Amino acid sequence: MKIIPVNDTLYIRLNEVEEQQIGRIILPDKHEERTRIGTVLATGDKVKLFKAGDKILVSYFAGIHLHLPTEGIMNDTHRILTENEILAKVED
Repeated sequence: MKIIPVNDTLYIRLNEVEEQQIGRIILPDKHEERTRIGTVLATGDKVKLFKAGDKILVSYFAGIHLHLPTEGIMNDTHRILTENEILAKVED
């Protein structure tokens, strides 16, 4: 199965959250920041500012979470979102 976004939507994968530790206390994932960095995997034909491979900053709650058991995608790291939901482009 291949996911091909249409119009102004993007298909992204959120990067792994690095484990946070304060002293000897390890903070669980539930306390992660409410923004995440992701990588654009594919874009619709009307997306103007982003292309596949770009790193972006999105809200934790942005987009539609994909759960595709046939592709082994059962977590919330794959999303479809619109270009307007992206907060910023991240450059190294």
